[in-house]
Amino acid sequence: QQQWTDLAEILQRQIQQAETDERIIGLRFRLGQLYQEQINDLDKAVESYREVLADRPDHSPSITSLELLVDDGHKQGVIAEILEPLYRLSEDWSKLARILQVQLSTIDAGEDMLPTIQRIAEIYEQRLSDHQQAFIWWGQAYAKDPMSELSWENLERLAEMIAGWEDLVGVYESMLEGASGEDAIQMHKLIARVHDEELNDKGSAEQSYLRVLEGDGNDATALAALDRIYAAGGMFPELAAILSRRIEGTDDAEERIALQLRLGETYDVALDSPEQALRAYTDALEIDSRNATALGALERIYFAQQDFQNLYEVYEKMIDIAHGDGAMGDCYARMAKISSEALDDAPRAQELWARVLDLRGEDPVALWELANLYEAAGEWRELVDVLQRQVSVASD
Repeated sequence: QQQWTDLAEILQRQIQQAETDERIIGLRFRLGQLYQEQINDLDKAVESYREVLADRPDHSPSITSLELLVDDGHKQGVIAEILEPLYRLSEDWSKLARILQVQLSTIDAGEDMLPTIQRIAEIYEQRLSDHQQAFIWWGQAYAKDPMSELSWENLERLAEMIAGWEDLVGVYESMLEGASGEDAIQMHKLIARVHDEELNDKGSAEQSYLRVLEGDGNDATALAALDRIYAAGGMFPELAAILSRRIEGTDDAEERIALQLRLGETYDVALDSPEQALRAYTDALEIDSRNATALGALERIYFAQQDFQNLYEVYEKMIDIAHGDGAMGDCYARMAKISSEALDDAPRAQELWARVLDLRGEDPVALWELANLYEAAGEWRELVDVLQRQVSVASD
């Protein structure tokens, strides 16, 4: 007669009088069906199914009925609480992941969703071996908390497993929309690293590193990466600019010298700008006046420019780092030639050739140059002395 309410009362009285568990479970399930399909009292229907499953966790008709309600969007939060422990007990990981997602949709915006998202990600990876879905859910976890190292590490690890670097860039870029300050800088650094090291897209990496520098002009990671990119790509004007910024941003003396030397070499060899190269090498010498690399570069540049006064001063400094009498003698010999031929300072040239002889002994070249200087100056007694010394070392 379709007297559904009266029928529900009768079923309840029958449950109270039932003598076996099987009878009770059957009646409760029938009552749940009645509430669900005929009376449309979903709260009582769900409660009936809950009571069934409390006594019989594997009662599949009740589970199926609850699943259908969830699929139709009814009582999802309450049903998820009922089904979650059952799925975990039965190790039905696929359904557990799905019901956790249902739970997630019922969580208020102010509540912490991160633990649930992380559990879903772990189930997909560890239980279902679905690394693609695990990656997606770790991406959602990272979006909820960009400061979470756990989420970031799992994202990067899974991106490598599934070759999902482009997708990872997409995750990071999606987070840029609402990011600012340090968060935006960090996102640009992560995007740049993936483009640079994983996708080998140096152009995109360059743009991202430049965005980092827009937020923090002294970011050491971005500066070092751009240094490497520009050097490898032969982008020498850009490299010189980045080296200058790196020099300004470091207080370490050794690192500063190394950067000054590289800047000097870039201007000298790659950009053919000797004046700027001279400034870089000179700056290096202000930190370390005995730096052999800088002195050698200055010697070459000044010689090419025929700047003999500065070249002479470079040799003066090179004496301090010369190894052995032979090297010191070479420096004095060059200084003597410059003094006599370029600076028109014969007395100083005589003095310097004398030092060469002190270091090298009766060196034929030094004796010859010294004899010419004495002859030009009309210093005859000194010339006689030098000629006698030349005779003594003559080979034939």
